[in-house]
Amino acid sequence: MKQDFKYQWYFKVYCGDRQTTSEYFYVNAWVQRMPLTSELESQLKMAKLKPYTAYAVNYIWQDAVTNLGLRVLGDDWANLLTAVGL
Repeated sequence: MKQDFKYQWYFKVYCGDRQTTSEYFYVNAWVQRMPLTSELESQLKMAKLKPYTAYAVNYIWQDAVTNLGLRVLGDDWANLLTAVGL
């Protein structure tokens, strides 16, 4: 990812039959890579057990959600993302 580009991010969850398009939850947003500042690095070190909180207070939602998902689901989450090429 280049730092000065914006990327479209989306997430879709089917809540029923995949053939029924009205039964899904869809979120999309534009994301931009953020540099690791000394302040964020310090916050991440202080929040060792819950780094997603440091990302969230800095509005870095993609990393906050990913980090929380890894915490909740552990290797299953990482394996899922790897399986779909992320």
